[in-house]
Amino acid sequence: MRTSIRTKLLVILLALFVAFSNVACGKDSIEKSIAITVRSIKAARQVTTEQAEFGHITDAEYASRLKLFRSLYISVDALGDKITRFGEINATNKSEILAAIRDVNGQVLALVGTGNLGIKNPDSKARFSKWALLASGTLSSIELAVAASKKTIKTGDVQIEKLQ
Repeated sequence: MRTSIRTKLLVILLALFVAFSNVACGKDSIEKSIAITVRSIKAARQVTTEQAEFGHITDAEYASRLKLFRSLYISVDALGDKITRFGEINATNKSEILAAIRDVNGQVLALVGTGNLGIKNPDSKARFSKWALLASGTLSSIELAVAASKKTIKTGDVQIEKLQ
């Protein structure tokens, strides 16, 4: 149990580090933060697939999680499209961008809540939590930076990897 608590604390500290290291907001930090989010979500998805392949979760649990991941992929891609389409984050569209970020982060946190259920292997459980919480921490950093910004944030030609 001690390792589990230590792992959780390390994951939380890592997520906070990512969150606070990306507070300066601009095209590059948004691009970097979303790239970290995408990689983290892919890694959490891989852990889920491994668990299914090893028979550590049932087919029904795997199918349920895949639905959550598909929905999350659509939302992350839509967030990236929105940021790119607007070309900048300003007073007019800031609330819409923040709502999209919060929606994606809510879906990531839902994965954290359900993704560990049924995973019997403690290492896999820790890896899943690490990746999902890193995605959430990174999204929180984007949200914090956008919310705190008093000026227009140029996002023009931001390059965002698609999940689908």
